[in-house]
Amino acid sequence: MQKLLFALFLLPVMGFCQTRFEKGYFVGNDGIRVDCLIKNEDWKNNPAQFDYKEGESGEVKRADIETVSEFAFVPGPRYVRARVDIDYSSDVSEVLKTVDVTTSNLSLKRDPELKNEVLFLNVIVEGKASLYYWYGDNRVRLFYSSSGSAIKQLIYKKYLAEKQDK
Repeated sequence: MQKLLFALFLLPVMGFCQTRFEKGYFVGNDGIRVDCLIKNEDWKNNPAQFDYKEGESGEVKRADIETVSEFAFVPGPRYVRARVDIDYSSDVSEVLKTVDVTTSNLSLKRDPELKNEVLFLNVIVEGKASLYYWYGDNRVRLFYSSSGSAIKQLIYKKYLAEKQDK
């Protein structure tokens, strides 16, 4: 009886430990759409690669940002590859309450410190104006495009202003 109860207790836990391949698709650089099962890893950070298989019993293969222009779960999130200028500057500032001191990783520069990167962006809203989301390195960045224009980052930057002597 105890073994049966233990097995019933472990069954839901084992279900969460299973690798889930979910229905989806990707579009390669050649523009061909491949319907497949994509491993859902519930990414916290936006991915640069993913595993997929072409059927339940298919071989697991890997696709990456260099070979795929977009991928999606059906239904679910959709990611598009884009070359964008992204501001990696920190927006973290903490007050240490124990010694009443402020430590900061904030930049002294007001202007964004842009770096040109190729990223998979999560499509939030798509239409005449589209909104995209990226999370990585403990930073959230939003991007937009309108009427087919290039994707650009929405800039909101915290920075440290230098004290002015009076």
